[in-house]
Amino acid sequence: MSTSYWFPFGRARREVRVINQVVLILIIAGGAALCRGQEKTALKDENLQNSSSSVQPPSWMTSPLFHSPKVFAADYNEMRSKFKVYIYPFKKNVTNLMFDYAGADGPFPGGNYASEFFFFRNLYESDYITKDPEEAHLFVLPFSVFKIRMALGPNAVAPYVKYYMEEVIRKEFPYWNRTGGADHFYATCHDLGSMVSENAGDLGQHAIQVVCPSNIWLRTYVPHKDMSYPQIWPHPKAKPGGLAAEKRNILAFWSGSQNSRVRAYVKSIWEEDEEILLGGGKVLREKVRGPDYFENFRSAKFCLHITGYQVHTARIGDAVKFGCVPVIISDQYDLPFNKILNWKELAVVVKESTVPKLKQILKAADHPRLHKNVETVRRHFTWNTKPQDYDLFNMMMYELWLRRFTIRPSFAMY
Repeated sequence: MSTSYWFPFGRARREVRVINQVVLILIIAGGAALCRGQEKTALKDENLQNSSSSVQPPSWMTSPLFHSPKVFAADYNEMRSKFKVYIYPFKKNVTNLMFDYAGADGPFPGGNYASEFFFFRNLYESDYITKDPEEAHLFVLPFSVFKIRMALGPNAVAPYVKYYMEEVIRKEFPYWNRTGGADHFYATCHDLGSMVSENAGDLGQHAIQVVCPSNIWLRTYVPHKDMSYPQIWPHPKAKPGGLAAEKRNILAFWSGSQNSRVRAYVKSIWEEDEEILLGGGKVLREKVRGPDYFENFRSAKFCLHITGYQVHTARIGDAVKFGCVPVIISDQYDLPFNKILNWKELAVVVKESTVPKLKQILKAADHPRLHKNVETVRRHFTWNTKPQDYDLFNMMMYELWLRRFTIRPSFAMY
């Protein structure tokens, strides 16, 4: 006996078959989206076409920056009106380790933990939540990696999540067991969160992982099933925006710790260059020091995102906030929202092997066009106290909406 789950994504969809507890990932091209659960409904091409034509995208949503503006706008509009998620209720023995931020004003953790807290705060105050699990498209696993780490220590995070899954979710509720977890998700952004699934049974294999460290080479991260979102460090006192494209006088800027082979490689070649400003952690050269960190983002044409311990960093979010064109030097990074955004229209993607040609590549890029597109997508990389249309929270919900389809046939499939 086997159970099948289907996930449609644009022109391709992924089938996850659970056969004797083994998950097989298959990419299957073409076809229409299949329904969730036992329902025998299908999304017909003519209905999709009618829906797309009835909803016009905003004036700023244009191709080629967006892959399919009309389809995205129509599907997003449907998501806003129909999407429902069910958050598992808290038990007495786990409440203090769960996210519960309905109506809370803070304080919230900063740095690497900020994004997951903003997501859950927005979620709890949104209209996506349903109290009826039978109405839900997806189920939310609300454990907090930050809270577990602070209460029990970093080494206790994975064991505790395993306990939570086995003793609470599996034994006290029927929803995980009926789908094998294919319609469940959890969200985390810190590096520690990406390690949770390694020692938590089949959590990473089955559930949707909403994570910042989206490394396609990690065995625990499955592109298309799992979801990448940008790491945003809140800088509440730093206003967004910067100099106009024609007034930016720094070719490229980067500052950070030299904690990877790639970062060391970039610095070994470009550290003494007069047009590319490179800093190193807390000990920066004088021209990159202190408050000038934000000013350099506002004044630079291009800002480097160089893979460190993980493929992601907060520098993409900082670059977009201050109007600096991101330069992605991270070969294994599954970029956020890449089913919606055409990253080549808002960033420069540089292979690690072509770092010696970095200046040549940047000077050949169409900076004014890229800068304009960065200004356009800033809304997608912005957290708001109250969610706004097309902001980071709603973009994440839309990505989850794309992953809502599952089917559980009553017959065996081999």
